[in-house]
Amino acid sequence: MNIHIYRYADLLLLLAEAYVEEGQLENARAIVNDIRVRAAARAQGPNGGPIAVPIDDAGITWADYQIGQYTAPWTDQTAAMTRVRYERRLELSMEGERFFDLRRWGTAPQVLNTYLAAEVRRLPHLAAAATFADRHALYPLPTLQIELSQENGEQTLVQNTGW
Repeated sequence: MNIHIYRYADLLLLLAEAYVEEGQLENARAIVNDIRVRAAARAQGPNGGPIAVPIDDAGITWADYQIGQYTAPWTDQTAAMTRVRYERRLELSMEGERFFDLRRWGTAPQVLNTYLAAEVRRLPHLAAAATFADRHALYPLPTLQIELSQENGEQTLVQNTGW
C-alpha cells in the first residue's frame, strides 16, 4: 500500500518560501521560528514514540544541539530565502526532498556537481558518475503521450529539451 506522508513542517516551510517571494519576510521568520521551537522542545524515538531513555540521562552521549530562534527582523529578501532553504535542508534531511528542492530552486547543477567533484577525490569509483545536466531539470515525456496528444494532425505536446 503506497501512502505518501506529507509533513506539516514541509508545508510550513513551503509557505515560508512563498512569504519570502512575496516580500512578507516577517511572516516567513515567524514560521521558521515556530519550527525551531518545536524542534528544540522534543526528541522522538522510532515510530514517533518516546525515546526509551530520558533525555536528561547522563548515559546519553549524542550531541547536545542548541536550537535558537531568529530574533532580529528579516529585512533582506535574499538572506531570508537562504535561511528558509537552510531550514528545509535541516528539517527534511534524509527524507528525500532535497533533490527536488534543488531542482525547483534551479541550484541543482551547482550544488550536485560541486558535491560530486568533491566526493570523487574521496571515492574514486564515482569518477564514472554522470554530472547533473540541464536536461535533468525536467523528466522526459512518455513518447506515447506525445503521440496521443495530436489534434488536427499536429502534436500538442513537445518533448522536453535534451530528451
